[in-house]
Amino acid sequence: MKNSNNSKKYNHREIEKKWQEIWLNEKTYSPDLKKAKKPFYNLWMFPYPSAEGLHAGHAYASTGSDVFGRYTRMAGFNLFQPMVGYDSFGIHAENYAIKIGQHPMEMLDRVTKNYGEQMKTLGHGYDWTKSVTTSNPNYYKWTQWIFLQMFKSGLAYRKTTDVNYCPSCKTVLADEQVMSPAQAGKEAKDAQGKPIESVEGLLVCERCGTVVEKKELEQWFFRITDYADRLLEGHKKIDWSERVTIAQKNWIGKKEGVLIYHKVDGLDINLTAFSAYPAWLFADTFLVIAPEHPLVNDLIKGTKYYSEVLKFVENFKMNKDSQGGKLDEKEGIFTGRY
Repeated sequence: MKNSNNSKKYNHREIEKKWQEIWLNEKTYSPDLKKAKKPFYNLWMFPYPSAEGLHAGHAYASTGSDVFGRYTRMAGFNLFQPMVGYDSFGIHAENYAIKIGQHPMEMLDRVTKNYGEQMKTLGHGYDWTKSVTTSNPNYYKWTQWIFLQMFKSGLAYRKTTDVNYCPSCKTVLADEQVMSPAQAGKEAKDAQGKPIESVEGLLVCERCGTVVEKKELEQWFFRITDYADRLLEGHKKIDWSERVTIAQKNWIGKKEGVLIYHKVDGLDINLTAFSAYPAWLFADTFLVIAPEHPLVNDLIKGTKYYSEVLKFVENFKMNKDSQGGKLDEKEGIFTGRY
């Protein structure tokens, strides 16, 4: 009887490499879309190079996409599943380049090659002949062109607004990128990178865990409201989950109602308020304005509440900054005006 220990062990690296080369040479995952009878386009969010190689989130997202792609291929579709490239023209790549002290283009040239090799070892069925990289001038010249067309058409404009700001990443964050340390899976830290022990109520940057600040900055905006009706109508034609659809509707934020101008007694000031139910105006007992409202100082000037209101506003702003602009408790104070 032969000793099983002497039998040849399965060399998975050798087998994987062999078949991956065969798939690549035979263009197994590069369909001829012109001849495709049942074309299907499967795309995932392409990775951003924020380190020397892939992180678990990249592999996780790619695996889910590839599983679905394999299913559609076995269901008889001519699957087009490109390895799109790298989302390298952004804060992730920039921060990593700063961290290691290397020019972003030099860093990207090196790490994207490693990313590609690692992606191939996963064995996912990508068409590597079709790809884009967002830091390539041949790509971003078109995003610049699109922006210019929107600007010329009056769809892009600038205005000052309150934003979520990460002092570590030095960038503005969307509301969805601001969360508790537990949700972000990060240890909370201040702008200098020092850990914060008491984290109750704190909101941090999802990327780095730094406590988010509230700032007033001039930003670019798109007139998405011009397309609100078309976007909402389009939701009926796509197979999205209810959770995502609701989030999109809330983001579009279409509301129907009227703007009501309230004259302040004794002052040449009108306060504008939106109401979806103007017929109920007679039941209103008070009008609320935000502590950051530009007319607060004009309203309280000359009243006996001046100092008290100013102190309230300052305390509010301090608490709001420490909690990323999201306060659970609702507080207010009388301005002395009617």
